Amino acid sequence: MATTIASSDLTTRVTESITLNGTVFDTVTTYTVTGVTNFVNNVFSVRTGTQRILTFSRTSTPPINSEYDVDDMKYLRITNSDDTTSVTLNVTYLTSGTQDIVIPPQGSFIITEFTFGGGDTLSNIDVVTTADVDLPYAIALKQ
Repeated sequence: MATTIASSDLTTRVTESITLNGTVFDTVTTYTVTGVTNFVNNVFSVRTGTQRILTFSRTSTPPINSEYDVDDMKYLRITNSDDTTSVTLNVTYLTSGTQDIVIPPQGSFIITEFTFGGGDTLSNIDVVTTADVDLPYAIALKQ
């Protein structure tokens, strides 16, 4: 008998806390992705230089290696676990070119929308780094 994975909800929370002149500012933002049927949680080990870590297509096929159907993507988090080295994500879009996003040491990049104005969409993500780094990541898909 074939089995299927029942969908579930992914809930993320971003907590911000700071005290300025004795006044505490606390904010918790919760984001929920419903209907998740595939969750990938792993680490990209990236060597010094430039390395492609993710490719996006519209193939309607299950994820293969680091290629995902952009229409199935609902959540992506990439964290820079290094404590001294910043990394740059070269995020390439199908029609509008490339955007550089710097993730500082211990910082994260989170994206929850994969189709942009004018119907543009993600094509791939490369990492540029001056040292070997580990980048834990999480991907939630609706398939």
